[in-house]
Amino acid sequence: MGDITINNCMRFNQLFEHYMNSNKQIVGIPTTRQQRGYTGGQRLHQNLIPDRDRHDASLNQKIEILRDKPRGKEYITAKDLEYIIPKYNLANLTKTSPKFLGKTGIKIYWDEQVGEFCLEK
Repeated sequence: MGDITINNCMRFNQLFEHYMNSNKQIVGIPTTRQQRGYTGGQRLHQNLIPDRDRHDASLNQKIEILRDKPRGKEYITAKDLEYIIPKYNLANLTKTSPKFLGKTGIKIYWDEQVGEFCLEK
């Protein structure tokens, strides 16, 4: 009977080792970091915001602001135009003909009163 318990114990150890990851944690069981929701009080960056909610710096913020609003108006600079023209394929943009930025519902046109291009929704 002693042989059976030794064999069972060896099988359990082999099974246990199979389900352990490299950090000697059981696979599928959350670690304490996952349960608490923070990485430590001493760290400068807690990284609590998921990637889907993080700010994307590569997008033009004036366009993104207008996307979220039901209506609005934003004046744009030359740097904004450098982003908008290739992104929305506005190669033939002129001061006399307004254009729409894809299917966003945002119109770009020349505002005579201010003397600048303007985005309006």
